[in-house]
Amino acid sequence: MLEAYKDIKSRIDEAPKWYDEQGVPRYDDFHPSMANNFYAKEAILLQIACQNCHQKFKACLTQGTLQIHKLGSFENKLDTLHYGDPPRHEDHLGETMNCIDLAILQYWEQNDSGEWERKEEFEKVLD
Repeated sequence: MLEAYKDIKSRIDEAPKWYDEQGVPRYDDFHPSMANNFYAKEAILLQIACQNCHQKFKACLTQGTLQIHKLGSFENKLDTLHYGDPPRHEDHLGETMNCIDLAILQYWEQNDSGEWERKEEFEKVLD
């Protein structure tokens, strides 16, 4: 179960736009450079849902320092991605369950120059 971050959410009137890999609420539009994992070479913005109440969230998932287009990269595992527990959202039962992964909304790779490039061909609804 992820941290609730009530100290952050209680001071901001709007709902988070997305959550990072640790369930931290984020209020700016998603960009992979804002991921929790500074060393990530790939970043995905997923649409997920609570298994119990079905509330939807956008959540970031990163793959560490693996090289792009190699066996360990996200590109070869798009059908088996999983975020884990959903962000805390006042559904105490659902917060303890794994989320339902619905779609890859954005898929990004960092090129050799360190710039992020979006790869829309990998964005899709998950089965």
